[in-house]
Amino acid sequence: LIEAGRILDGTTGYTTAKITAQHDLIYDELIGHIGMPNARLYYEANLNALSFIKNLVLEQKIPCDFEEQDACIYTTEEQSVQKLRKEFEAYQKLGIDREFIKDLPVPIDVKAGLVMKNQAQFHPLHYLKYLAEAVLEAGGKIYENTRAKEIKEGDRPKVLTRSGHQIFSDYVTCCT
Repeated sequence: LIEAGRILDGTTGYTTAKITAQHDLIYDELIGHIGMPNARLYYEANLNALSFIKNLVLEQKIPCDFEEQDACIYTTEEQSVQKLRKEFEAYQKLGIDREFIKDLPVPIDVKAGLVMKNQAQFHPLHYLKYLAEAVLEAGGKIYENTRAKEIKEGDRPKVLTRSGHQIFSDYVTCCT
């Protein structure tokens, strides 16, 4: 595993810790741009990722404060309520478990909100620390401060690093 900076740092350390298929107001837009089947595939891919994380946490007993939670987006502005309603309709078309709300259990003047049911949250640094340790225990190596510059495809892919090194492997996966 190579990392341009240091693992468990940067954005990962400051995330909201949500594991969710709810990424702002995207489903109405996805349906319009790529169609219903592809919007559904995007949603299902995100649900599969959530399920994968949940199953791994349970099977490996990863101490990362994993808990199922609903995800919610909301607006405090009247002019944005219609956008939430359109997104709610997109959820309906895609069969996403949802709820349209007009208040939150916190003291915020909410005009409307959209809840996506059965999502999750966790402590990502605890989760990733466990995964990094598992990589090392399985004989893997982690190279920090190693920025990939280019990937050469072939029978045995090669990653060229910014510092001029070459890394050969059976597979290359880019995760950012």
